[in-house]
Amino acid sequence: MKNFIKFATALTFILMGFQFSYAQQHTLFTGIPNPESVIADDNFIYVTSLGKELKPMEKDRDGKIWRLAKDGKFVDNDFFKAKLNSPKGTAICNSLLYIADIDRVVVFNTETGDLVKEISLEKFGVKLLNDLCIKDGKELFATCTILGKVFDIPLNDESKSSMLDIPEIKGANGIAYNPFSNTLAVVGLGSFDTPKGIGEIYIVSLNGKQPTLNKLNGITGFFDGVE
Repeated sequence: MKNFIKFATALTFILMGFQFSYAQQHTLFTGIPNPESVIADDNFIYVTSLGKELKPMEKDRDGKIWRLAKDGKFVDNDFFKAKLNSPKGTAICNSLLYIADIDRVVVFNTETGDLVKEISLEKFGVKLLNDLCIKDGKELFATCTILGKVFDIPLNDESKSSMLDIPEIKGANGIAYNPFSNTLAVVGLGSFDTPKGIGEIYIVSLNGKQPTLNKLNGITGFFDGVE
């Protein structure tokens, strides 16, 4: 419970800080077709684009990463040297940009734009990887919306990738790691066969031998990203 309180408090302050800073100054950039997620490092803002059509599971090779300057001005959308399908959530660590792309994670060097590697999760039946986060620079966690699962990908040996042994998170979408409590926050869209607005928020504890899943009761919505 203490971990929940710490996480909820930290999340509240993050949201309050974001709202305050956004109210003070913001830049509007338009023209990105079907933008899906955004992340930044010291040099650029990276925005994933599904492509011309909103087809998140289509292997159409027209997805892109748009780079914006820190002031929001367009830089380019052809810096990264490999085709993407429907890129979604991202994570950055040690000058590497990790991108969820349907059934794989594509990794680029942010300094050169070169493709570093692809991490396939196709063997697990993945069809809609959604969001990513990194723990301690060693583990990559990825949500799969259709399966309602979270994957653990060791960055030193991706062959040992596995699904976390936790109950289904319906419409698993956004994910974020909290280093202070060693937990994951995971938000869901809800079930695909029921009305929108019944997604829930979960906390996955990584402190024991096996991960444990707890739900934040009384909060529902059509949840997407979390930070």
